[in-house]
Amino acid sequence: MGKTRITALVLSVIMVITLLAGCSFNPGEEDMSEYVNLYDISKIDYKLAEQLYSEYRKKNSLTTKSIKLSIGDIVDYYITTEIVEGTGESATYTRVEDMCYDTDGNSFKGYKIGESKDNYLFDYGLRWKVDDTSKETQEHRNAPLGTAFSFVSSYEDSYPNASLAGKNVRYTVLLTRVYPTGEKMSDIDTYDYADSSIYTNVESFFRCYESNKETVEIGDWVIISFKGTISGTEFEGGSDDNYGLQVGNGYLFNRFETSLLGHKAGDKFDVSLTIPYSYSDERIAGKDAVFSVEIKAIYDADKTVRENTDYANLYELKEGLRISNYVKYEIMTYVSDNSSIIKYPEKMLTLYNKICRETIETNIAYVENYYKANGMAYSRNEVLVAMYGTTDLESYIDEQSKKEVLRILTGYAVLQKLGLKYTDEDYKRDLTNQTTAMNFTNGTEYTEQEVEKTYNKDRLRGYFVIDVCSSAIWSRIDAPDIPQKQ
Repeated sequence: MGKTRITALVLSVIMVITLLAGCSFNPGEEDMSEYVNLYDISKIDYKLAEQLYSEYRKKNSLTTKSIKLSIGDIVDYYITTEIVEGTGESATYTRVEDMCYDTDGNSFKGYKIGESKDNYLFDYGLRWKVDDTSKETQEHRNAPLGTAFSFVSSYEDSYPNASLAGKNVRYTVLLTRVYPTGEKMSDIDTYDYADSSIYTNVESFFRCYESNKETVEIGDWVIISFKGTISGTEFEGGSDDNYGLQVGNGYLFNRFETSLLGHKAGDKFDVSLTIPYSYSDERIAGKDAVFSVEIKAIYDADKTVRENTDYANLYELKEGLRISNYVKYEIMTYVSDNSSIIKYPEKMLTLYNKICRETIETNIAYVENYYKANGMAYSRNEVLVAMYGTTDLESYIDEQSKKEVLRILTGYAVLQKLGLKYTDEDYKRDLTNQTTAMNFTNGTEYTEQEVEKTYNKDRLRGYFVIDVCSSAIWSRIDAPDIPQKQ
């Protein structure tokens, strides 16, 4: 096990903070203008929100070296497009010159995955590990930048691009830059602001309206019920009474989605398919399944969006949801970064200095003990560099403590600026919600008192105030409305 594993381990270390006494400084009762030069929050509008989210994606693109691509990601690439005739060793490949971007200085920039329903086969090949887009899989393509990969797509005679209609086409793609929807959250392909994180909002939007289409086509939003069985027995996760999806975007098995095409609302039918061997549930992977399906509603997705919002299509509506979610969670970081301290409350700064030190020492001890137990030894400086990028612990603690104090003081400053109150009842509600969320996520059974002892009551309250301010600022932004079913 190499020393590079320190960094990987650090990502899994849970921050533990010991119980510390309150700082006896109550920001809610102080005039924050004596402590913080507050950024002018009246300057925050939807244009700035769009800019901040775009900059966030650009920043993430600089560190993205390989990725499991998803709907909403934006990619730059070199691509060779060829018509395939014949099969096997006798196959011939003819370049489609106006669809090749594969020479120095001639690459395709800014391709938006999931934007065009006509490109659903190409998007499928980018996202899933297949050499032929007619094949079924649930294994994501872990696409490395700088390494080419190829796949073949077969197009119907009716395909709108005459150069490809009725042809077998091989694409060879080499990614040069990826702008993901957000930062990677885990090792199971979860990203901030990805389609999965906004699904509930999208699904709720369509339920505001009546079905407006007769027959299912690629790109439509449909609501279905289905029941899956293997050898006549239902299996876990194989059934749903009211499931919404955009056909062709890979929400479910590719074979399942394409089987919906041509059906009308009210149709009931069976779909037989083999669960891909790459499916995450090994108990049913590779098994033959039958799904009994009913089409409940069909929507022309882009038309529904266009007629009921200020967005042109579903892709843009999803981007609007990503922007709103980003701003709701991150706008106070921007406000804090653009505010400045006048003076630090000494007792509060001392408390946060202690909290930071306790956290760092706990994490260092965890890492040192882990590697010691596995027969490896690292110097304290090696651990510090791997975890925090420095050996100057005192300067790091001072910097982080001041940053956190400014962030919380900025929250209270915004609260005062907007004339809002944050009461003890508000705190009790938020503490209950935080405890419930932590226990659900981590599978723990912490009490509210234990959460307070672990994370410090004053500090928790400060971050709850920040959340309140983020929502309050967003509510004052003139953003496009996205109706939601209540």
